[in-house]
Amino acid sequence: MNTLVTTAIVGTGQVGNNKLITKTPIDTLVTQLPAENTEHSLLLTAGAWAIYRQAGYCAEHAPAIPQLAPVEVQASCSAKAALLLANLLQGEHSEILPEALEHLQQAHLRLPHELLPQALAYGTQNKAIRTTLVFVLGERGRWLSQFNQEWKWVHQLLLQAEKSLPANVETMWQEGALEQRCMVLRNMREIDPARARDWLVEVWKQEKAETRIAFITAFEVNLSLEDEPLLEKALDDRSTNVQSIAISLLARITGSALAQRMQIRADAILSYSKGKITVTTPQTIDEHWKRDGLNKDDVTTSATLQRIVALVPPSHWEQRFATTPEKLVGAIKAKEDVSILVESWSKAALLHHTMSWISPLVDMWQHLHKKSKSDTDLELTIQMLTRLPPQEAEPIIVHLLFEHIHWNAALTVLPRPWSHNFGEACLQALQDHVRTLKKNEAGYYEWKQIMDAAAIALPESCFERALQPWEMPEEEKHGWVISYWRRNVTVFSEVLRIRKQIMEEIQ
Repeated sequence: MNTLVTTAIVGTGQVGNNKLITKTPIDTLVTQLPAENTEHSLLLTAGAWAIYRQAGYCAEHAPAIPQLAPVEVQASCSAKAALLLANLLQGEHSEILPEALEHLQQAHLRLPHELLPQALAYGTQNKAIRTTLVFVLGERGRWLSQFNQEWKWVHQLLLQAEKSLPANVETMWQEGALEQRCMVLRNMREIDPARARDWLVEVWKQEKAETRIAFITAFEVNLSLEDEPLLEKALDDRSTNVQSIAISLLARITGSALAQRMQIRADAILSYSKGKITVTTPQTIDEHWKRDGLNKDDVTTSATLQRIVALVPPSHWEQRFATTPEKLVGAIKAKEDVSILVESWSKAALLHHTMSWISPLVDMWQHLHKKSKSDTDLELTIQMLTRLPPQEAEPIIVHLLFEHIHWNAALTVLPRPWSHNFGEACLQALQDHVRTLKKNEAGYYEWKQIMDAAAIALPESCFERALQPWEMPEEEKHGWVISYWRRNVTVFSEVLRIRKQIMEEIQ
C-alpha cells in the first residue's frame, strides 16, 4: 500500500512529515508543492495520480453489432387489443390471458413490439403461460429473447415444439441446467430413442436422485421393450422414487418381465364366475416380490393387492374373462372388494390409457360417492375425466357437480370454452343459487369457485344471458350474504365484458 492511500485512510494528522510516495513520476511533481500544507498536497497528489492512471487507457472493444431481427411475417394486433393485452400482462384479470393469447394465435396475429419486454418478463415469472405466449411473440420477440438469460425459455420451448435439437445438443446434455438436459433428452427420445438411452446409461451412476428421477420420466416417450434392461437396472436404484417410476414404465411395456410377473400375481388374486368377481389373497410370494415394489410382509393387505392389480392393463381382464368392462365393474359384489378393485382398475386405466374402462368406472365412483364423501374418488374421477372427449365428459360432470358441489374441481378438466349446453346448465345453476340465497348458506366457497370457473369458460353464446341483471333476495333480510354475492356477480360480469371485447378485437 503506498503512502498516499495510507495517509488518506489514517488522516494527515497521524502521518507526521512522511512524504507522499506513489512510486510513479507523480512523486517528482509532488516535490515542487509547498511543504507547509499537507492536506493541500494530499489532494493535489491524489488528483494528479488519478489522471496519471487514466493516461494511455485503451477502451474495451465494442461488441459486434447483433444481426438484425428477421422481418415480421405476421401482422400485429390492433391498438385496442394491445391495450387490453397490456392490462392483462399487468395482472388485471390475468386469468383471461391464456384465452386472449389463443385468440391471437388462431387469428395469426402477434403481440406489438412495445409489449414484448413486458410479455417476456411475464412468461419468465409464469411458466404455465409460456407454451401459449411463445407463439405470439413474432420474429422480433424470438430475436429479443436471446439477449437476456432469463428469457432462454423461448428458444427451449420452440425446440421442444418442433421436436428438434440444437446444434450444440451434446454440450447442452453434458453441461446444461437440469431443465435444458431434460428437454434435449425428451427430444432425443422422439428422434433417436436408442441414442437417448445410451446417453442416460453413460451418466446414470454419477447423477443425483433428483436428476435420475427427471431423466427416467422422459422415457415414457417412445417407450419400448428395448428400454427394459435400463429400467430393470433402475429397480435396484437406491431412490424409491426412481424405483416407482421404473415399475410404472415397465408395467406399460407389453412383454416385459415385470409386466408378466404382475399379471401372474393378479391372475391369482382375481377370479370371475357366474357374473361375480372374487378377490383372493395370494398364498405365496416369489423372489422378485420386493424388487417389484411390493412389501412381502404385508402380502394380505388391501394396499398390496391394489398395487398389483393397478399395474395390470384392464384389457387383460376383458380377454381373460371374455366379457366387457361394464359387466366386470358391475360384477363387484362384496363390499370389501369394491374398495380394492374400483380404485385399482381406475389407476390401471389411467396408467395404460384404457379409454373403454373410464365411463363404467366413473359411474361406479359416482355411485360410491353417495355413500362416502372421500377425496380419493374425486381425484381419480377427475383424472379419468381428462381422458374423455369434452362431449362425453360434460354430461358426467353436470350430473356429478349439481348432485353435490363437492365436485366443483371437476370443472378444471374441461377445455375452454365450454359447450353451449354445458355453459347454460352451469349458468342456470349459479343463477338459481343466487336467487334463493339463505342467510346462513353452506358451500358458499364452492359456489364461488364455480362462478370463477364459469367467468373464464362460458362460451360467447352464453354472454348475453349472463350479462343480464341477476335476481337476488332483498339485502335487508340477508345481510352480508347478498353483499358478498353482489360483488362476485359484478366481478363475474366484468370478466365476461373483457372477454367479449377481446373476442371482438382479435378476429
